[in-house]
Amino acid sequence: MDFGKTQVGNITILKYKKDGIPFIKASTVCGDFSIEYSAGSIMFVLLDSVPIEDRVDNLPMLMLRNTQYVGNCIDAKLQVDVLKAVGDALDRADAKPISDEEDAKIIEEERQMYEMKKEMEEASDKDKN
Repeated sequence: MDFGKTQVGNITILKYKKDGIPFIKASTVCGDFSIEYSAGSIMFVLLDSVPIEDRVDNLPMLMLRNTQYVGNCIDAKLQVDVLKAVGDALDRADAKPISDEEDAKIIEEERQMYEMKKEMEEASDKDKN
């Protein structure tokens, strides 16, 4: 996400720096709700790296809307339960890192598959001629 302001549906999203630290602020257009995330938080990473679209199946927009709905709810227990559930969902979605050895193995397997495919295409082209 570039620095600056953009609007997606009823949400205005602003990426800015404060004391050298990047922040993303999401607000409703009418201004009755806003929330800010700083660099280093999982929500900042999500909002910064995944395109935000005005659709119910768009994860960043879904997270922002759920946060807005829970934030406007008076029931404190519900707020705590939903925020815990959101945190758990983000933890489950977090990619598990792989070792350098496993990464090298995957790259080598992909290279071999590419070479085999290329050889098959070349053989097929020779058969056609």
